[in-house]
Amino acid sequence: QILLNLLSNATKFGAGHPVRVWCERDAGPGPADSVAVHVRDEGPGIAPDDQARVFEEFVQLPGAAPGGTGLGLPISRRLAELLGGTLAVHSAVGAGSTFTLRLPLRTSAPRER
Repeated sequence: QILLNLLSNATKFGAGHPVRVWCERDAGPGPADSVAVHVRDEGPGIAPDDQARVFEEFVQLPGAAPGGTGLGLPISRRLAELLGGTLAVHSAVGAGSTFTLRLPLRTSAPRER
C-alpha cells in the first residue's frame, strides 16, 4: 500500500517525466539493518517549509492535483512506523522529490520440512 501511494503520487506530481524506483540494503537513518526503497519524481519539488506538512492529515499544498484527500502520505508514514520503519522526503523546488521508505530486514531461521 505504501509503494502504491508513493508511485501514484510520483506519477501525479512528476509532470510527465519518468519516475525512478530503486532499493538497497541500508544502514542509514532509521532502523538498523534495513532496506531502503526510493521513489523519485522530476516534478516541481516541495519547498523546505512544506516538507513536514505533506505528512500531516488533510494537507494539500498549493498546486496539488485536484481530487486528493491529503491522507495518502500520512497513512503511508503511519504504516511504515507500524512496520518498524520510516518514511521521509528529500526535495528541492524545481528539482523533484525523493520519498524513501526504510523497513527493517527480518531474518528467520530456515524452516524444517
